[in-house]
Amino acid sequence: MSNEITITVASAAAPTVVSMEALRAFYNSRVVAKSDVVKMKVVTGEPGQTYNFVELGDLTVAAIAAAGTANTNTEWTHTARSVALTDWRGTNIRVAKLVSAQSSFEYMKEFGIAAGGVLGEDMDIQILADYANFTSNIVGSSTSTSPDAMSDAAIRGALARIENNSVRRVDEAMSAVLAPVAWYQLLADPDFKRADATGASKGVHINGIVMPIYGLKVLVTPGVGTTGSVRGNVIFSQKAIGFVLNKDVSIEKHDKLGDFSDAYLAWWLGGSAVIQQQAGAVVYTAA
Repeated sequence: MSNEITITVASAAAPTVVSMEALRAFYNSRVVAKSDVVKMKVVTGEPGQTYNFVELGDLTVAAIAAAGTANTNTEWTHTARSVALTDWRGTNIRVAKLVSAQSSFEYMKEFGIAAGGVLGEDMDIQILADYANFTSNIVGSSTSTSPDAMSDAAIRGALARIENNSVRRVDEAMSAVLAPVAWYQLLADPDFKRADATGASKGVHINGIVMPIYGLKVLVTPGVGTTGSVRGNVIFSQKAIGFVLNKDVSIEKHDKLGDFSDAYLAWWLGGSAVIQQQAGAVVYTAA
């Protein structure tokens, strides 16, 4: 599959087992860096390479003349559609040879699991760092000293702004990415916690389940950006953000001459950008 990611383990210490454990942790830790949330390409590339996400601009509708004269051609818009492999991110540990030599496999396995988890979380953070580029649709203020709590009204306000830009919620794969504090603020809204408001047989305080919010995929992560005293929660269509990822997440073990320790390194190479800023919104709420 084009959006599948593999983990490469450059070591003689049972690489298959290590990569499987690391890959499981990697997938489980990501909530945003997935092909059903953002527009994603998995590629083989070098740092700095650029990849284009081709999107059709607004089309012009006009009458066709009786003689069959064609309408004025609508040019394709490619502005701000390129994403470069500029995020080169990694994590590493050093283990003294005295212990590493006795248990190389255990260290590689444990490091692979931990590294897969933090690298997945880091991918989400890098993508969500682009939240301020949703400049067309803003709810709340990034400079407020007393920001409002997340609410049903704030979500509806963001959706209204997005749909006013001809982004159709019923046709698009759309997600709401909320900070944990915003999520719990939302649960305090009577429209979400009362059984008579949600239509469920039990309120959220009893079963811990919240009904879908206006058809949105709701993702909760502490990786949501913060500006001053506010959280930059985002609601966006899948086509709003482009994410390019090098095909492998690599876990490597190597020696350093003159150093009596082994280095374990895990890294990924990718990049992200807002490619259709009108297809997303940022909702600033209390942090």
